[in-house]
Amino acid sequence: VEGGPKPTRKYVHLMLDRCKWDEDPLTDSNGNPVPGTDGGPAPLNWCSLVWQGAVAERMFIGFKLQKFDNAAKARSFMSDKGVVHYFDMAEKFRQGDATQMLSDDEGE
Repeated sequence: VEGGPKPTRKYVHLMLDRCKWDEDPLTDSNGNPVPGTDGGPAPLNWCSLVWQGAVAERMFIGFKLQKFDNAAKARSFMSDKGVVHYFDMAEKFRQGDATQMLSDDEGE
């Protein structure tokens, strides 16, 4: 999310604290659980903070939700916006690797 300190802090609080990611499994319009891509149960929803900081200028003026069929198309979109490094960072991030990522950044 882009914005000043206060709205950014509120958004982070919403996503990490207020949303109950593990309470509502994915369901279809009939209320049936949505199967995962492998035919098994759908994966659990979760949210993690991958990066937080200040940038010199906004990159997403008039940003709206975009849906892509695959990661290559999403990466191309981010590349066109000049922020492909955000996509790469999120792609590499795996829940549980946050401690490793933080210790890697401190060594640079």
